[in-house]
Amino acid sequence: MLTLNMGLVYTVINLLVLYILMKKFLFKPVNNILEQRRAAIEEEMNQAQTLKEEAMQLKESYEADTKGAKEASAGIIREARQKADQEASVILSQARKEADKIRTDTEERLKQEREKTMRGLQKDVADLAVEAAEQILSGGSRQREDEAFYDMFLRNAGEQKNAVQRGENA
Repeated sequence: MLTLNMGLVYTVINLLVLYILMKKFLFKPVNNILEQRRAAIEEEMNQAQTLKEEAMQLKESYEADTKGAKEASAGIIREARQKADQEASVILSQARKEADKIRTDTEERLKQEREKTMRGLQKDVADLAVEAAEQILSGGSRQREDEAFYDMFLRNAGEQKNAVQRGENA
């Protein structure tokens, strides 16, 4: 029948003792280390996922802020252009009013100067006429002198008329 060899029994006992010792002192610590490593990796994966989600939220927030900033800057530019157009209109309106006032004032001064010149010319013509009449009355009937005097009178009156016309044209 079956005989058991004592060497075989010792070997089996040694293997069992070795298995129990290894299980207690080797497999448990190695399993614990592996479990800790697995937990650490899982934790890092969770943190990475959380960071990824936060990054996506920040990206979306940044894109929304950028879009809002672009819209705000476009609005500011639009308002600035409108304000500039309004200010330009006001400035042009004021400039036109000032130009009209200057033109009106200048025309009024020219009219006054023309009237003053005309009054002066009328006075000069009247003085010349009086002087001519005096010379005619005092000089007798000298026809040549009278003609020369009339020519001088007409020449002076013509020059004054030409001066007035040049003043009106200027």
